[in-house]
Amino acid sequence: MKKIIYLVLAGLIIFLDQASKHWAIVHLDEYPWSLLPVLDLRLAFNHGVAFSMFYAKGAQTPWLLIVLTLMLSTLVLYLLIQSRDKIHQTAYAMILGGAIANIIDRVRYGAVIDFIDAHIKTYHWPVFNVADSFICVGAFLLILFMNKKENS
Repeated sequence: MKKIIYLVLAGLIIFLDQASKHWAIVHLDEYPWSLLPVLDLRLAFNHGVAFSMFYAKGAQTPWLLIVLTLMLSTLVLYLLIQSRDKIHQTAYAMILGGAIANIIDRVRYGAVIDFIDAHIKTYHWPVFNVADSFICVGAFLLILFMNKKENS
């Protein structure tokens, strides 16, 4: 399969993420929606990195995170292009699409839009989004198939 299909996959992930975030901004501005006893939709703005970690107030913070994410995205794109393994290519495309989708938020809003709130009773997993989900699944695939040999 040509590499372009993986770039299309990354683009599709960006589109799905941005469309879902637009929906969240329009519909979740005041009150969360309870979907299941363990799942709510609640609008949140993440100014830090994954799960709002490492947030420091300051005008330079979003741009620093944008630059770092762009550098990592460039590395992931390089790995995608160099890889000959379909599972690895798919994983890299998922990570790349998710990372770029979150960069778009940082440029537009100065923060990443999150809205998926998974919880059990009073314990809440940090609120996340579609891009975060693809990044996690891509990383999981890389870990799961870490020792898989590249196809020639």
